[in-house]
Amino acid sequence: MSSGRLVNAWSSYDSEEVCWWEAIFPFELGPGVLLPWQDAVLTAADDTDMLRIYKLDRIGYLRERDGYLVDFLRDHPESVPHSEDEWRPAGFALNYLEAFPDRGSKTRLTYADQEGEPADAWVDNMHEFAYPLGLIRSYPYSPFSIEYFISELDDTDFPNHVGTIFSISTDIWFPWTSSFSHESESGLMDEILDNRGLAAINGPRLNTFLHRMRDEVARIGGIWTAKGGNNHLQAQLNEEGVNLSAPAQLPEPRPAHTTDLQQATTAARRCDQHTVDRNSKAAGIRPAATRRASG
Repeated sequence: MSSGRLVNAWSSYDSEEVCWWEAIFPFELGPGVLLPWQDAVLTAADDTDMLRIYKLDRIGYLRERDGYLVDFLRDHPESVPHSEDEWRPAGFALNYLEAFPDRGSKTRLTYADQEGEPADAWVDNMHEFAYPLGLIRSYPYSPFSIEYFISELDDTDFPNHVGTIFSISTDIWFPWTSSFSHESESGLMDEILDNRGLAAINGPRLNTFLHRMRDEVARIGGIWTAKGGNNHLQAQLNEEGVNLSAPAQLPEPRPAHTTDLQQATTAARRCDQHTVDRNSKAAGIRPAATRRASG
């Protein structure tokens, strides 16, 4: 791993499904598996800082008033009525986790501050988070999303099932990343960058969450699958989630030195300073000294 200053050698993509993991539960398991599954998902997401839920407007939930969401749903199942058509028991709310910015939930990401030190932010909009850091191509997706679905199609690999998709819109968790969000000397957007410094910090959170989900799926009797829409990221997936010790992917990775990303930083500074300040505040970007936010 390269030593010295950390740099933001990661990208924000124009898709919220750069990589995704699916938990699939056939109908024959019965809807009774869903409430324990929901408890496991929400508890693991909160424990690992992958998703901290502050509000769910559709059920009138507010964390600062109602406490932890799992406890709120156990105590107030009437807040989400039973729906036979959607194969959903009372109190089941995973399908209410809207997958778009300002949805009332955020993900903790560690990035490189101006001194090259690790700092934390709670993020729900990758554009507002990434652009002030010098990533000139970034998109307003949540970094991490949870989506519940129901399928009765007979032409799918697993017909007649419900499931949950866990997806990401950034490669910040991966050791080898893409120059997609950066201006490179060659002008290409698919050069491989060395992001091992930040992956060593962010990656274990994602992997711990995925490990707990995979174990819970196995306990329930469901099916667990992992998919990647990007070849170089797909090659870094393993049974644990992201292979943080993955070898460099071809082509030979470009060292992620600060000078390599200077053009991107310069471009970002051309934007209106008021916009940068507003976006930084919205992203919750803090100095390293205050990086462990309480949420």
